[in-house]
Amino acid sequence: MASDPEPLRFAHYEVLRKADGSLWELGKGGMGVTYKAFDTKLKADVVLKLPHEHLMGSERNLRLFLREARAAARVRHNNIASVIHLNDEPPYYYVMEFVAGMPLDRLLKEKKKTLPVGEALDILDQIAAALHALSGAQIVHRDLKPANLMLIADEDRAGGRRIASVFRGRGASVARLATTVGEVCGLDAVLLAAGATGECAVVKFEPSGRKLIGYT
Repeated sequence: MASDPEPLRFAHYEVLRKADGSLWELGKGGMGVTYKAFDTKLKADVVLKLPHEHLMGSERNLRLFLREARAAARVRHNNIASVIHLNDEPPYYYVMEFVAGMPLDRLLKEKKKTLPVGEALDILDQIAAALHALSGAQIVHRDLKPANLMLIADEDRAGGRRIASVFRGRGASVARLATTVGEVCGLDAVLLAAGATGECAVVKFEPSGRKLIGYT
């Protein structure tokens, strides 16, 4: 009979495993991997981001990773998952709050890519507010897409849903500091169905990281 795999721990954070024994990976990108983990002190689920080990041999990559975590930790916003811990010596990692919600891409799939106009506009408004807050911390979102937008129930919102996280998502590099204006690569648009007209609302994040445009 096979024994249970050894727990993977980083200080008081333990990476969780799925039913099949594999690590609970939330996403993987060019910079690193995110896992669902458990804070054994606070007794709460969290998101743990590990950079790819081979990248940390570069002083520039390490500097960017640490700057990303520190800048993100300064952002406090209703639509952004907070960074709660940074380990700035090997093994490098940082920890974010875990948001148990529904990714926007799943909602769009369930709704057959059609949302009421009011709900679509409310979501766009929340995205704009979150990106404005990130911009204030000199953070440019490099992977803005429905899979990286987590929704939770909120009766005070027009559509009954609130974006609770623009950080936590399937993509591991959902936010990264831009060292110079225009140093943004990756996706620059998110398409959201906008109701019965069959047209789409498009959210476009400008290369400067300071403008958000929504139109139908």
